[in-house]
Amino acid sequence: MLRSFTVKNFASFRDEATLDLQATRERQHSETLMHFQRARWLPLTMIFGPNASGKSALVRAFKALRGLISVRQDTREPLTPHAFGEHAKLPCEFTIEYSVPVGGREKIARYHVAATNARVVKESLHQVLFDGSLDLVFERSNPQGYPASSVTFGEKYCGDDVLLSFGKTVYQSTSLLGVIGRDDRAPAFIQAAFRWFFDTLQIVEPDSQYIPLLGNLDSDSAFRGAISAVLSQSDTGIQSLFTQEVDLSRVPFTPKELMEIMEIVASGRDVLASAYKERYLFTQKEDSPEEMTVRALKTLHAEGVTFDILEESDGTQRFIDLLPMLLDLQTPGVRRVYVVDELERSLHPALTRLLVERYLEGCSKDTHTQLIFTTHETELLDQELIRRDEVWLTEKVDGAGQASELVALSDYAPQELRKGMSLRDVYLSGRVGALPRKI
Repeated sequence: MLRSFTVKNFASFRDEATLDLQATRERQHSETLMHFQRARWLPLTMIFGPNASGKSALVRAFKALRGLISVRQDTREPLTPHAFGEHAKLPCEFTIEYSVPVGGREKIARYHVAATNARVVKESLHQVLFDGSLDLVFERSNPQGYPASSVTFGEKYCGDDVLLSFGKTVYQSTSLLGVIGRDDRAPAFIQAAFRWFFDTLQIVEPDSQYIPLLGNLDSDSAFRGAISAVLSQSDTGIQSLFTQEVDLSRVPFTPKELMEIMEIVASGRDVLASAYKERYLFTQKEDSPEEMTVRALKTLHAEGVTFDILEESDGTQRFIDLLPMLLDLQTPGVRRVYVVDELERSLHPALTRLLVERYLEGCSKDTHTQLIFTTHETELLDQELIRRDEVWLTEKVDGAGQASELVALSDYAPQELRKGMSLRDVYLSGRVGALPRKI
């Protein structure tokens, strides 16, 4: 799970800004907190602030860090240093602390990297020990003008020939964690620290679609039933979702794209694809494997009336795309951290609250999931629903509106945030900032 994430010199974050998911001493809703190494970790974090204050930049920072570690250049989010002054020439920096399972035990990894689009300048991986001290796994420096990186391994790892080989051959533009962590011969801690970014961390953007929805609806009756149950209780008018075969000639793909899809289907694999917000599932015909069939997503309403998914409102489509996330977060034993930009995009406030309520209902000391999201939905600022330390604020801090800061709502004076006080009223009054300036 995520303990903290620090960003510096990325997009609007000129100075160091840290999102800390360790709970304060607040007692409210303590039953939802995760317990780990004498600490309590928050399952939920909401980030408020005016437009262009840095909320989406923080989400992009998560994506940029994951892209750095992925090694593949085509999947990288461009690194965009702060654009003003000398900072435009400096590397972006990220530090992240998170828990990973290793040999049946939870361990905390601390990864730091400073990089430009062309070069990893500094990089290190530590294990955070029970007493808070750091146990070095590796440390790397890559000064400009030098042909190779300088890599130092910790005492437990310096005799590993595989690691030493990687340390000597890693490219200047490539993350050492990404190179070592994907190798089955690497120590378990390094593999777990690498896999966290792809198995645990999930990033959902405002226009993200859950493409596997069609395949899951067809193959997983429990998934289909759970989705339908939430929809029927959410006042959308939808009783269930289902897939229906459509004419192949009517799908909005070019002949070349269809040929590529057909080649994959002919090999025995299903293909999930989207076009113009519509989702399609391509499969082999049961009685003719050399041919393929295509199915599209439909909604079922009262009296057996059905609609194409595109005939539903944008808010309903967004809600449907977020429901698999909710079910995933509620699955016992799952390890997942969702970072969602604009959770409430196109949603009615009641649906946004429903998502948060349903998630928190399943949170406990043994939970291994977290939901982090940016939002403008002030109806969520309700102490009957959330803790005060689960609210963070972004705001531009200098006169020119160039640099963002990230502040915990719980950092404000207690008299501003007394128990029972309306957090929504406090926020909208401007007493804690992070509101659009009045014109």
